[in-house]
Amino acid sequence: MADNNSDQSLSSHDEVQDPETPYEEPPKEESKQEEKPDKVEGSIDQKEEDDSKKSGFFKFDKITEIKGVLTLNFKEPDPAYLELWGTPRSFTEEKFANHFVVKRKWTQITFSIVFWINLILALILFAFTDPAARNKPFEYKGQVIPAKNLHLVALYSVGTSVVLCAFIICLLLIIPGLFIWWTFLFAVFTWAVILVLIIIGGNLASQISFSVIVVAFPALFVLKICGKVKFSTCVLKSAILVARKYPSTFLFTFLMICAQTGINYLYDIGVTAAYYHNISPGVYIYAIWSYFFITATLRNYAYTVVAGVASCWYFLNGSPHMPPAPLIVSIRHMTGPTFGPVCLGGLIQSFCDTINQLNDTPGSSPIYCIVKCICMVVKCMVTVFMGIINRFALIYCAMFGVDTQNATKRWYQQKSRKMVNQCILHTVLQATFDTDAWISSSLCGAVASYFAYKKFGKGSSEFNFATVTGTFFGKQAITLLSAPIITMSDALFVGFGEAPQRLDSGASEIMDLFDEENKQLFRKEIDEQLNGPDEKKFCCC
Repeated sequence: MADNNSDQSLSSHDEVQDPETPYEEPPKEESKQEEKPDKVEGSIDQKEEDDSKKSGFFKFDKITEIKGVLTLNFKEPDPAYLELWGTPRSFTEEKFANHFVVKRKWTQITFSIVFWINLILALILFAFTDPAARNKPFEYKGQVIPAKNLHLVALYSVGTSVVLCAFIICLLLIIPGLFIWWTFLFAVFTWAVILVLIIIGGNLASQISFSVIVVAFPALFVLKICGKVKFSTCVLKSAILVARKYPSTFLFTFLMICAQTGINYLYDIGVTAAYYHNISPGVYIYAIWSYFFITATLRNYAYTVVAGVASCWYFLNGSPHMPPAPLIVSIRHMTGPTFGPVCLGGLIQSFCDTINQLNDTPGSSPIYCIVKCICMVVKCMVTVFMGIINRFALIYCAMFGVDTQNATKRWYQQKSRKMVNQCILHTVLQATFDTDAWISSSLCGAVASYFAYKKFGKGSSEFNFATVTGTFFGKQAITLLSAPIITMSDALFVGFGEAPQRLDSGASEIMDLFDEENKQLFRKEIDEQLNGPDEKKFCCC
């Protein structure tokens, strides 16, 4: 028994030595050398060293080395977070297929329930509104518009914006490489159309349109001298590349535009009638909030569905795990398990939009001023949340089925990487579509008011109302059209930030779209992901 105990003590305590065998230092060095490979490449211990160079999430732990200046430590990520993004092996085809193709867990279902309750209440409110009140004449700036004429004017505005969206979709499919430059021609064409309409019969939209054109030309000139048009065109081509492989994404986008336009039409008629027919102010405020909540959620829904298709192609293209219809899979996920984060983003946006709408309502009483100040404070708080839960966080929700907390944390870790920042945040795609939206608002306002002029005469209330609604619908439609396209390009390069090596395999078609200089930057990012960062970093300009 004594011998056994002595053997156990010898085996359990390294400091005890055999009296006949002198202590040797090399075995301890070997044990230390054996412990180093236990740091799996890409693990938390290894990433702490890498991220101090990459300025990632764990860089803040290095602040504790400053002598007493600041002590800030993040908690270690939970196992679910590590399983998703802990190592480069987390982004293999099999791993992503498990996150995207298989059945997902439901996340943040509370916000989904809030959305459906609001939608049901809005439908009930609209269904039980007095039909006679909806058919009463509408008064606009002291002039009466019959309900029938009001519907006809709205039809002019909606029809013009839908036709223009269909035309722009065709341009994106046919000439994506020239689309950014086409914005310049679009401005000239709009100027010519407005000039012709003014000559034919006069047009109220000209007061807005010429100021827009004057702003558009300098903006396009600035875009040209920035030297970003060429790179941005390649990024746009990447999004159109995936859209061509799955044309159903354009059909889905077009259907979402029609649905959004229909909701705009209903609320344009219903909410305006509620305001002018002395319906309870509480109902009016609820109707405004409900409108913003539903429309913002639909926009987020369109973003995430298209982002799911793009990410599925990026991670699974050429693999046996690629689903035959990724759009159907993405719609199923975003309508069901991952609908909660979409509704949360829409809810936050709706509060901000409602406050803006109420602040624009005229009033001068002391109580109104106090309420307005409170609204502005709330708006500042909501704006902070909007900056945190942005569309990039929703892309992560669409990709991996996570909640907004983990999605936001991961995006803020990745966005500091220079090549990801270059591909997503430093292009002129958003500026191009914004310019198109303003020019489109001028064109749609001019065309809609021309139809109203031919039908009801110049200076009529229908003519004035058509100009306003046409301008609104024209801008709204292009904004809705651009969002999924921009999100598709964002999703591709968010995927690049997570797994850049895919550009050498399943997503190599994207690499072929760029020139040799940018290819070298992409390859350098791939090498850093696989072999670790170089001491001297590249600089994207």
